[in-house]
Amino acid sequence: MSKRVHILWQLQLSVANLDKKFILTADSNWQIFVTKAINMVKVNPDIMIDVLIPDIDQCTENPLALLADAGLKPENVWLLEIPINQNPLATRYDFPWDRIKKVLGWRTADNLGMYTHVYINDPMLLRHYKALFYVEKQKPKFIVQTHFLDSPSGRIVDDDISYWNGTFEAVEKADISLWHCESMRRVFAQDARKDFSDTRATAAIKKCDVWKDGYSINEIRKPVNVANLRFDLLTATQGKKIVWVPNRIGGLGRSFDYTNNGKFMFEIVPELWKRRQDFVVIAGNPNQKISNNELAELCPAYVKLIETAPNRDEYRYLSAKADIVVALYLNDTNGGLASLESMEASDGKVLPLFPNVNEYKTYFDNVNFPKHLRVAEDLSDTVDVLDRLLNVGQTPYSVELLNFVRGYAAYEYTTPPMMDYLGWGRELKDE
Repeated sequence: MSKRVHILWQLQLSVANLDKKFILTADSNWQIFVTKAINMVKVNPDIMIDVLIPDIDQCTENPLALLADAGLKPENVWLLEIPINQNPLATRYDFPWDRIKKVLGWRTADNLGMYTHVYINDPMLLRHYKALFYVEKQKPKFIVQTHFLDSPSGRIVDDDISYWNGTFEAVEKADISLWHCESMRRVFAQDARKDFSDTRATAAIKKCDVWKDGYSINEIRKPVNVANLRFDLLTATQGKKIVWVPNRIGGLGRSFDYTNNGKFMFEIVPELWKRRQDFVVIAGNPNQKISNNELAELCPAYVKLIETAPNRDEYRYLSAKADIVVALYLNDTNGGLASLESMEASDGKVLPLFPNVNEYKTYFDNVNFPKHLRVAEDLSDTVDVLDRLLNVGQTPYSVELLNFVRGYAAYEYTTPPMMDYLGWGRELKDE
């Protein structure tokens, strides 16, 4: 017998342009949601997901059109608009109680029944959603997924605004706590045992599991609509090797450079440029905190293709055409998703410039990737490793790396078993 599954899904959006409008297609959390939803519907065509999104006039794109383009229908995915603060810090504390209560009441009153599950992507907000449902005398199962762990051993924000205690509380209050990746769960467990009593830490850790956040094979391999390309890549790059920096760029005192892409663009590349000039750097730069014009002034190898961030077709195209993809996260243990998409889009042709830490090390170790092509944990030899990678063509290692990553991180592989674990599969006995 088919079980009714009706999920309220809260997003953790963080990419907005200078006009303070959300760029959904450039936001990994939106992309994660869409690709997960596509694969969830394949497993259970009767599933219903209500996703909380910013007011449409807060977005640069129409979310309805994006869902339709992805093949998601209203009977499976329904949009609920609420005002969301565009500041990545403020979103973790912003909770418009009355507006959320109103849209939820309207949605569930229409003969749809109450929510069976609430899926929270920002652990700092779980306490608010749980309190709202408590006041309304409803008890859905709460699932929290942490994508961005700020903990004592891996600080990503200042101590004054640390998310650590809020994250631990969310794990305690949730029915199930999902982590971005195994290395993130391991860091949480280690720090929880140091900061909290054995009883609390053990109880929280028992709730933890991993739904590896990755990518969709089908989405990233979708044919590119060349009419949407605003540049001629061959002319712009003049046949030189392409180093692709897809994620956001921080630094210059404007934003936290947790991706280390600012360090790469403004320190690593200029140093290598002194040795050789047979390569170009292309950057996704989705939030444009540092403009493309400024990148052109400050990074000698950078080629400015367009004035703004790439659209999704341009992003897929560049991911497929790159020779080297850069991902240098140290504190964010999952290491970003764009580099995995580039591996898939290029069919294993792209070579990774990764430090030998966290999930990157998991990828490397599972295919015995050469040690001399792994960046040191402190990024101290990044110039030398990039120099070596530029001398290497496609190797069996890069193809083997893709094959491992597919089974480990592609939603086409990870979604069916996770649906069973969460009780969202189609044919299940009623509780």
